[in-house]
Amino acid sequence: KEITRKVSLNIVNKGMNNKSNALELNYPSILVNHVFNLLENKGLINTSKTLDGTIHLNKISQNSKDC
Repeated sequence: KEITRKVSLNIVNKGMNNKSNALELNYPSILVNHVFNLLENKGLINTSKTLDGTIHLNKISQNSKDC
């Protein structure tokens, strides 16, 4: 829960992609990727993924405070 909150705050406040989030928070990429996927499945963010594994943030829902 704490990990989701910290990653979510970076997304909302800084618009950070998955790799920047993982580096700043010192979390494994797979964990940060899971949070991005979770938030996208809940409809809170919209992302696009590149071949190098970067998850780019396209849109943040107005309901993102529900993260």
